[in-house]
Amino acid sequence: MRPNKIFINYISCLSFLLIYNGYGITSNLAQNDHGFHFILKYGIGGKNILNTFDGTYTKDMIVEPSFKTKLSLSKEELNTIKNEMEEIKIFGYPEEYSPRENDGPPSDIVSLNEPHSTYYFKIRIGDKVKEIFWVDSNGSIARKAIKLRSLIRRIQKMIVGKEEYKKLPPTKGGYL
Repeated sequence: MRPNKIFINYISCLSFLLIYNGYGITSNLAQNDHGFHFILKYGIGGKNILNTFDGTYTKDMIVEPSFKTKLSLSKEELNTIKNEMEEIKIFGYPEEYSPRENDGPPSDIVSLNEPHSTYYFKIRIGDKVKEIFWVDSNGSIARKAIKLRSLIRRIQKMIVGKEEYKKLPPTKGGYL
């Protein structure tokens, strides 16, 4: 190729990319301008997974293999979650969260729940990264446990409200 053709091809490609992004046809990751992403694993064994880093959701199908699909949260939903995380001071939670040891006296323990949910968060806000693992087996009514459960339920409601989630096959079976 002659240098002029290479230059013209380069300019054409660059123009296309600028126009493509100029119309707002960017991925949800690129639109997330505050550097906020997270992975939430929840449910029995933490097998349901929302990953905002790559815009996917994995549904635990219990007796069948898990089902993975594209699923993204809107900017507004991400902002709501980020604000709630900041409000509950999520970066102050220990990496291995256990309300019995961290939130109060043993009187805050209500019962032993079986089967119980397991939660895992990997959160990135700007340059800060936080991971939290919680086996919620004791039904703690400690303030921090209640706030974290509330955040997780809010995210779950957002997930089940998405069309992508509604199109997933129903789960067969259950946990004992």
